[in-house]
Amino acid sequence: MMELKFARRFALPILLLVALLGENFVGLLPKAEASATVDITPVETDEVLHNPGMGLTVTEIAYPGLMDMGVSSGFEEVDIVAIATTWGYIEREEGVYDWSYVDQLYNYWVSKGKRIAFKLSVEPFYYADGHQELLPEWLFTEYNLPYQYQTFGGGSDAKWVDQNDPIYKEKLTAFMTEFANRYKYDPNVEYVDLRTYGLWGEGQTGYVYPTTESRRSAFIGLIDIWNNAWEGRKWLLQNNILEGTAWPDDHAPSYKDYEDFLYMSAYDYSASKPRISFRRDGIPDFYRDYEKQLLDDVFFNTDLPLGAEYCFAYEHYKSSNKVEWANNEIIDKMHFNFLNLPGWEPAHDADDYYNERPDEVRRMLKNIGYRFVLTNAQYPAEVAAGESFTFDHTWVNRATGKSPEQYPLKIYLVDGNGRTVWYGTDSEFDQRRFFKGNSYSAQSTFSLPAHLKGGTYDVKIAMVDRLSGNPAIELAIEGKDAEKRYTIGQVTVIPSLPTLEAAKAYDVGGTPGTASGDQLVLKFDYATNGNVNPVAGKLVLSNGHTLGTYPSFAWSGDNRTLTITLGNNPTVEAGDTISLTAGNGIKDSIGRVEVVTAEPMTISGSFNPMYQLSEQYSSVQGQNGWRYMYHDGNGYVDMAWDGAKWKGPDAISYLFIERSAHMLAETYDAVPTWEAPFDGTVRIRGTAKMDDDGGNACYGCGDGIRTKIMRNGSQVWPSSGWQSIQATDLVGVSHDATIEVQQGDRLYFVMNRNGNPYFDGASWNPAIEYIA
Repeated sequence: MMELKFARRFALPILLLVALLGENFVGLLPKAEASATVDITPVETDEVLHNPGMGLTVTEIAYPGLMDMGVSSGFEEVDIVAIATTWGYIEREEGVYDWSYVDQLYNYWVSKGKRIAFKLSVEPFYYADGHQELLPEWLFTEYNLPYQYQTFGGGSDAKWVDQNDPIYKEKLTAFMTEFANRYKYDPNVEYVDLRTYGLWGEGQTGYVYPTTESRRSAFIGLIDIWNNAWEGRKWLLQNNILEGTAWPDDHAPSYKDYEDFLYMSAYDYSASKPRISFRRDGIPDFYRDYEKQLLDDVFFNTDLPLGAEYCFAYEHYKSSNKVEWANNEIIDKMHFNFLNLPGWEPAHDADDYYNERPDEVRRMLKNIGYRFVLTNAQYPAEVAAGESFTFDHTWVNRATGKSPEQYPLKIYLVDGNGRTVWYGTDSEFDQRRFFKGNSYSAQSTFSLPAHLKGGTYDVKIAMVDRLSGNPAIELAIEGKDAEKRYTIGQVTVIPSLPTLEAAKAYDVGGTPGTASGDQLVLKFDYATNGNVNPVAGKLVLSNGHTLGTYPSFAWSGDNRTLTITLGNNPTVEAGDTISLTAGNGIKDSIGRVEVVTAEPMTISGSFNPMYQLSEQYSSVQGQNGWRYMYHDGNGYVDMAWDGAKWKGPDAISYLFIERSAHMLAETYDAVPTWEAPFDGTVRIRGTAKMDDDGGNACYGCGDGIRTKIMRNGSQVWPSSGWQSIQATDLVGVSHDATIEVQQGDRLYFVMNRNGNPYFDGASWNPAIEYIA
């Protein structure tokens, strides 16, 4: 039963042999001889790590008089604040939702850097201070739902309903959808407790069903309501103990065996949902065999995290001298990623535990979740640019939990100025099944680009987020920098010989035609020796043209780009060719071999004012005339900069414009926009085409895009309607239009998703040139 479901859903390798980054580049120099191997054993640290998908939790009750918000403790080492609330409190009137106290707690703790969880109950709920919340009373007054009276909490009676009732399910679905829509896209929310049945969601008191099947039917319906509302966007942690006093009439008050335990509680059904996991409230004092078997099945056979909560308040463990015993039991026998402090919330005595026992707090922080240590790494001491190398690495996990997400391994080469000159990602490296007590070895293969400058570089590693590629995980080794990258050694790169890759003209003065101060930019495919003024007479132009008298030269930081500022009375034009002849002074990155051109290079671009999206892409709206916008159905709206690209509203994941002119339109149109800096005649050229998104396995699965160009409110291209681009069209459709513009006019390059945004990444890199 359970084993078959888990085996079908999660079958992941533990040992990885990975080859990445496609075909090797072939350098122009002979391959490096076999070099010595760098063998590294990083120094392990004892610090507390704060990582996603794990951590200690403290509960805050969203109710006046019970909210602490840092009064008793700042809980600095606690990662997650679980906000406890109920359906009955939030929706006291049907369709009217009071989020005020939830929002107060959320806003306060997020401002303190905490992640958020929700202890959301849809049953009567009793807090330890004596306060209780019941089901919404309008369920009974407006819809006359049948109910049972059951005693709970401090002895009060509460109404418990048959959760198979269609009206109950309809109203709960509406509430859960409202709740999920507020938080399912929120990156600050870590997980949500699926507290569906009985007191505290633990089955301690609840509706007594006549049969096992009717109870199971109710549980399956509840699981579906939660799962459908959250759409798999957050982990839902379901309590894995449902017995208490509410056994169905046709079942003895105990489980026959493990299969009966799963069937009675519908945990076998929960296991079919990829983002539903389990939590155990009541550890370590109550932890029965079936519960342990279920949690071990989930831990060892899925990628889901487990959560837990201590059984008693801190005072109980303190007065009975069992604080260390309780924590030892959890460390030695259990595998949790999330653990609520004993005493649960400051309104009880979680603050006393945190303030009085920082030693135990830190010990638990170092033992729950995951704690990865690189124990050994090996790689070549020298690598030639353009060649591949292997990186052998061995890891252990010192903690008792696991990583519920995959974090690819990224390796960086960093120069003496702290600048990253290259990085490579092993996207197959997978630490989700790194369990305590084992050692895991992997081999990653990377290819250095042929243009990489020669020299000795620091080698840094990081475990990174799969989507952003940014370092995401703290490791228990020395060498961490401010970006969560870890320096583990050095490597020497042997350079390749550069050749001229491109020559491009740029207008500087803002007037048509070649003039002193305009620029000619030469780009080389590999790094050069740089920082040398070439002999201008050895840069030969066609048609007898010149760079003018006294041109000046400036190299880029990576020594691959030479910017020539034209001197007095230049005659060079776009369309001329340029050649580098012997004696020009430009050599390879370590100054050995001079660079000469085998064939003349044609000068592209223009000495007229030219504006191109990718060339002048900026993190500032309006810089170089470009804005990055979307159309929300009512008008054009500026996008927001997320540190790497321009993107739409936070609730929309795939609406963005990137530096490469790659863009995607989800829900709203993506609209790169150019604003005319002065009056004149402009030529608008470009090609709108689909991208294969780096060889995505589902390239062509989308339905293509639609495009058009607008000047203010008038259409420029096509003459009317939309220009459609088919999903597999990597060539695209070009435009070339000449129009008059006045200062302040805007050209909107509108990309529409067509029917849907799936697998419809596109490129559109328009260029606007003043020709008069």
